[in-house]
Amino acid sequence: MPIRYVQDVTQRFTEFGGFCTVEPAQLPESVAEWADAVLERVEAGLLTLVAILTAGPEGAMRSVSAQLTTMGEQLAQQERLDVQIVMLIVTGERLTRDEYDRWQALKVQQGRVRLVPWVVDLTRNQVFAHQGPPFGIDPDLEMLAQPEPVCEGEEPAEVQQPAASVQPGRREAVAAPTPWVTSILLIIVAAIWLIMSFQGGALDATESSLLQHEWGAVSRPDMWVTGQFWRLFTAVFLHIGAVHLAMNGFSLWTVGRAVEWLYGPWRMLFIYLTAGVVGSIASSVLGPAMIISAGASGAIFGLLGAILWFRLSSPVGEVIQMKPLLTTLALNLGISLTMYKLIDNWNHVGGLVGGFVAAAVVGVPTIAGVALPRFRPGRLMRGVAGAMLTLALAAFVSGVVVLPGPGRDLARAYEAFNAGQYDAAEAGIERAVQRQEDNPILRHNLLVTYYRQGKCSDAEAQLRELRALAPEYSELGNLEMLVRACGK
Repeated sequence: MPIRYVQDVTQRFTEFGGFCTVEPAQLPESVAEWADAVLERVEAGLLTLVAILTAGPEGAMRSVSAQLTTMGEQLAQQERLDVQIVMLIVTGERLTRDEYDRWQALKVQQGRVRLVPWVVDLTRNQVFAHQGPPFGIDPDLEMLAQPEPVCEGEEPAEVQQPAASVQPGRREAVAAPTPWVTSILLIIVAAIWLIMSFQGGALDATESSLLQHEWGAVSRPDMWVTGQFWRLFTAVFLHIGAVHLAMNGFSLWTVGRAVEWLYGPWRMLFIYLTAGVVGSIASSVLGPAMIISAGASGAIFGLLGAILWFRLSSPVGEVIQMKPLLTTLALNLGISLTMYKLIDNWNHVGGLVGGFVAAAVVGVPTIAGVALPRFRPGRLMRGVAGAMLTLALAAFVSGVVVLPGPGRDLARAYEAFNAGQYDAAEAGIERAVQRQEDNPILRHNLLVTYYRQGKCSDAEAQLRELRALAPEYSELGNLEMLVRACGK
């Protein structure tokens, strides 16, 4: 550890940053052994610790990280404040990407304590800070930690104001750029909902199936019969009622900002739209028939899939704690399965898979100034996944490949029904009734199919089922007349 750097950075932190030195006797054993200096600053309910230490064995650095975290937790509990800790790991050798990845694994975000490792490369005279969460670390600290010494009698313009004078909340605004893609998406879905409500003349107008169909919701089976595949895209921006809009809006704001932070705005937009379309495809192919489907939830599940890909593939993926991420996914999928009659589960599952694959296609951002290893399997995986996803979407939307499923099965049946081929339509409508026994429209159509073929006993049995299922059904009178006329 060059003594000059320790002296310079300690002076800058104390003079310009408002820090003071922590005595070695107050430090845990490993920290006192490895750290050349530990500095602290208290401001507006926040304690900041900066530990300057020479890069050593990985085990020793993990021990220092663990003891600093424990120390931070104790201080947070005693002083009732948040604690952020910066480990300045100084190396005199040229930093490689693998070494950077290894140090990034020391990150901690636990309760009120955040710890981040920054690597000081003295051969490049550069600080390589952490990427992604935990957010909120004072950006002025990176400037103070730069190896370039402050010349005597000269103060850089950036450090003329002490970091201690930063107002509470400012560092969050500096550290987190405006999530403009997420904001625009929220504005779009809210504006569409308001326009639909105005057109319908009431706040609950968007709960109307007719209005949703008019604006582009996924509908089965007519979407298949007419080839209106543009609904796979437009449905992502529609919401059924104010509660649906509020829930998805909150989720989009929460998850969208994180993904936009991790991937950048354009990657996030690609992931969001791809996941939304893939979710709509899964819903239209595998979802129940005669149901209107709309909403951004499939795209939002895709953003969760992107976070999962970041955790598995990014060189700094350790910033995403796996347990909370999997718990969030399991909880959301569990709620979807529990409320399966109200929630489009196929849309959610399809969106999750689509977002995961879309994230693999665009890849996670690289870190400037740090060399990549010669070969990373993720590059090949992204190329293969991108080609497969592009070909699959193109083949499906163009109609070259028709995927099987309940929606397509019923679409074929209705094509035959509309063509007067009732014997060909019978089996498909029967399967739809078995999947949705409480759907009066399907039973109505099955009754007509039996009647047209002269199967009077089957038509009468369907009438009894329909009368028991929905005695208020408006077509009962006409159907009774139809059954009485059967065979005459």
